[in-house]
Amino acid sequence: MNPQITHAKLIDTFVLTHSVSIYVPSTKDANKTATQEEINAIVNHVASELSTINGGATITTGQGCWMSDTHGLIIENVTIITSACLNLDKQESFYDLALWVKNEMSQEAATLIIDSEYYFVS
Repeated sequence: MNPQITHAKLIDTFVLTHSVSIYVPSTKDANKTATQEEINAIVNHVASELSTINGGATITTGQGCWMSDTHGLIIENVTIITSACLNLDKQESFYDLALWVKNEMSQEAATLIIDSEYYFVS
């Protein structure tokens, strides 16, 4: 429980204390645009898996950038699937899911965030 939370009604509320996010890129092989069908299939699979493990997920879109050793600066659309959970006993499943995204999208690495710590799964 967060010690800064002092409101009685919040203190008595059910709290999910951890979060897990997986980024889905919009490119394959770093610089080839994936089709919307490919992206949707990956996003739906990740959302389904995280929802099965944790009970639900939230999907947000944005832009991300990273420096590729092979292709230089990559700027692309990304979809971030985030799921809150009570504990982190499914870390292997989270890792395997990020590795699956990396392989399906032919990426150098996939981003997995657990409690605000970024892991680049390669």
